[in-house]
Amino acid sequence: MDLPLSPKGWDYLGNVSLRLRQTYNDTMESVSTGSSKAWAEESFKIVQSFAYQVEEDLFSAGNSGKPSEAYLTKSRAIAEKQLLRGGMRLAQVMSLIFSD
Repeated sequence: MDLPLSPKGWDYLGNVSLRLRQTYNDTMESVSTGSSKAWAEESFKIVQSFAYQVEEDLFSAGNSGKPSEAYLTKSRAIAEKQLLRGGMRLAQVMSLIFSD
């Protein structure tokens, strides 16, 4: 079976994974508890508390309503942490499915 990525692509994703795991302190135990419904609710709370509660100072004045660097930086950090959590949860589910 052919792999979906080249060796260079796998190396890149491995480096991204390593960086995220070193940056954020989530552990498999801390993210894998709960149901998929609880995980969706967790994500919705994050959206409500940040994306839907945008403060005016997060947008640059005179910047045609484009997000400021501060907003983008905070958004990127939230997205990265959620990406890490999702990947860890997917790994757990796949381990359960494919275990002997």
